[in-house]
Amino acid sequence: MVRNFGMDYGIKPKMILVSDMTFQSELQEAKFNGFIYVFCPDYHGNLIPAEVGFRFENEEHAEKFFDSLVAWREKSNGNSKSINLEFVELNGGDYTIVVSPDMDMFIERMIPEHMRDRINPLTMVASRSLRIIDQSGNFKNFRDQYVEGRRIVVRYYIFEKDGHVRPSEKYIIKTEFSFYKEDELPKDSQAYLNLKGRKKDIKRPPKIAIGHPELLKQRDRDLKYFFPITLDKIITESWLSEVTETINKSYAKDQIIQAICNLVLLERLKKDDKHQINTSKLGYDLDIIYHLAETFESFDSYFPEDKYFTKQAIEKQIRADAKFLKEKLEKP
Repeated sequence: MVRNFGMDYGIKPKMILVSDMTFQSELQEAKFNGFIYVFCPDYHGNLIPAEVGFRFENEEHAEKFFDSLVAWREKSNGNSKSINLEFVELNGGDYTIVVSPDMDMFIERMIPEHMRDRINPLTMVASRSLRIIDQSGNFKNFRDQYVEGRRIVVRYYIFEKDGHVRPSEKYIIKTEFSFYKEDELPKDSQAYLNLKGRKKDIKRPPKIAIGHPELLKQRDRDLKYFFPITLDKIITESWLSEVTETINKSYAKDQIIQAICNLVLLERLKKDDKHQINTSKLGYDLDIIYHLAETFESFDSYFPEDKYFTKQAIEKQIRADAKFLKEKLEKP
């Protein structure tokens, strides 16, 4: 349902992104009971890491857990950085391995490139820590001998009832791992959020004022990008100048221009049977940004007749846009 709406292009619409949560339950059901390190001698006889693996008791759930890791990597064009494996040395002598999807690459998978600079993503990224008693010699050797960029096989192993350990056929190649001490965890790491994080550690963007320069800059940029023909008509051809000159002088020029653009958009949406946007529901601003990013304005685009743009209509739209902006800025 398309009805009159307020919209300000100086504020990015929020988009809630929730990462794959199933891997957590599958990991729990797989019954993790250890981590395996495999080394190979180099030309000098030194043991260098070649493979690591999760050891499980339940093969069905182990495979489903590992399928999540494979999917993160495949959906990120085979980039192994999409999987975070963080090793944390705990103060008591144990260590833990934190498994999670990389937040930046998760956002890249979820938001198209042409939209990333126009959306404010609110992310919920799941992680799971696997505690291991005692920092074994194998762990220390892996930590000390690992060199970033070296290709390491990552797979899972099944601990069978007869005591044998069987490697999985599925595996991935990973070239980066992170190593931390418990008291030196970076606050932007998933390991920190998993082990020590609190709500106060979640970074929130600072509140901005209605006239903030960055807000005005983004509004100007997006209006030029989404409505190039409309702006050219208004600014270069003095389109609707007879009406805009009568507008209340308390309204800024960019508010007037934005209001005209929104009125044009409203009428286009009413005529568009393929891209109906429900402007009566919450989050319609995100739908509008997606629509505009994929529907380029051209000389063939529809424009209402000049008589549609009355002083009353434009001022009403300015007030609706201002109300929209005020409500968005007041929300946390």
